[in-house]
Amino acid sequence: MKKRFLIISLGLVLAAFSLNAAPRFSQSVKGDGKTVISDTLTVYDWTYDFVTGKTWQQALKYCEELNYGVYTDWKLPNINELRTLINYRLYYPATDLPNASTNYFWSSSSYASSTDSAWFMDFGYGGMYNFNKANYYAVRCMRP
Repeated sequence: MKKRFLIISLGLVLAAFSLNAAPRFSQSVKGDGKTVISDTLTVYDWTYDFVTGKTWQQALKYCEELNYGVYTDWKLPNINELRTLINYRLYYPATDLPNASTNYFWSSSSYASSTDSAWFMDFGYGGMYNFNKANYYAVRCMRP
């Protein structure tokens, strides 16, 4: 009986905690009218908008040259930074990031076994893969 009471009590505490938990992502509109997403868990900022149809080299250049939300220090995230957005309890999309997409997103991380390949995340199911840098995938930039 004591065990059952303890388990039920613990379950109620956890349920109450999860109901009162602050949202992980917050959005703020900057002076240029662009929305920036702040991740309270990692303290990274992400662009609300993303682009599609970029090769890996184009993705790197796009983020390096991006002037968005009054910031100019954007970069293409490495695979570990990009992976922080995945929520493996969700799928299609596998994230609770605002303005989520199910696209494949480039990371800045090259594949060690082949310099012609780089890592990307599948935001549909949360998979992490590598493929040729000449492929066209989506890009979402971040700033630490």
